Amino acid sequence: MTQIPRRFKTVSRKYPGYKHYEWTLLKLLEDMGSASSRRWLVQCSCGEFARRFENEINYRFIACLSCRTKAPPHE
Repeated sequence: MTQIPRRFKTVSRKYPGYKHYEWTLLKLLEDMGSASSRRWLVQCSCGEFARRFENEINYRFIACLSCRTKAPPHE
């Protein structure tokens, strides 16, 4: 009989206080072993809070919707 491997906590490259553009990672909420399973509490520079999986914190994750709509349009 084979056993199903268990998910172990892994070391993340990100840490509380890590800044990604306008977002700051505040607290790791869930850690299930992969970036798609690590959920973070994040805060935008304007004060908006969100929960995001670590793999969502990438080049497209720049600022909250209200900050993006206030930003000047790209030329």
